[in-house]
Amino acid sequence: MVRTNEELVYEIQQACGTCELEKEEKLKSELYNKNTGLIFEISQGYKKVYAQSQEDREDIDGEAKTAFFKAIQTYNPTKGAFSTWAHDQIQFAMLDWVRSNGRIWIPVKLKPLVEAYDSIVEAYKNEHCGEEPTEKTILVELNKIVKVSKDRLYDIKLARNTKN
Repeated sequence: MVRTNEELVYEIQQACGTCELEKEEKLKSELYNKNTGLIFEISQGYKKVYAQSQEDREDIDGEAKTAFFKAIQTYNPTKGAFSTWAHDQIQFAMLDWVRSNGRIWIPVKLKPLVEAYDSIVEAYKNEHCGEEPTEKTILVELNKIVKVSKDRLYDIKLARNTKN
C-alpha cells in the first residue's frame, strides 16, 4: 500500500509520541526516500550558485536534509500539503546557510545593470557639481538603455550594496 506524505508524517509523529524509535526511523527513511527529488532539487540550486568547495556542497546537502526532518516534526495538516511545507522549510534553511556564510553575490544578469546604474550616477554627479540624482532620474536614464521597472531598480540598488 502506497501512503501519502501526510499519512507518513502522521505515523512518524505518532511513533515519536509513543517512543517507538525503530518504527519512527523506518517511516522517516521511507518518507525521505519518497522525497529525495524535492530535497535534491532545492539543494542542487544552492550548490550551483553558492558552493565553492566539496565541503560547501556537503554542508548544503546536510542543511537540506536536516531541514526536511525538522519539517516532519513541525508539520500540521492545516498548513497544507507536507511537500509544500517541507519545500518552504528547506528553502528557509538554505537562505539561513547562505546568510550565515556570507555568500550573498550579485547575480550575473544583474551586474550589467549595476554597472549602468553606477555610470548614470557618476555622470550625473559630474554634470551637477557632485549632487546625487533622484531615483526617478536614475530610472529614466536606465530606461534609455534597457527597460527597467521600479522593482528591478530596487534589486539593482540592493545589489550595489552587496559585497562580493
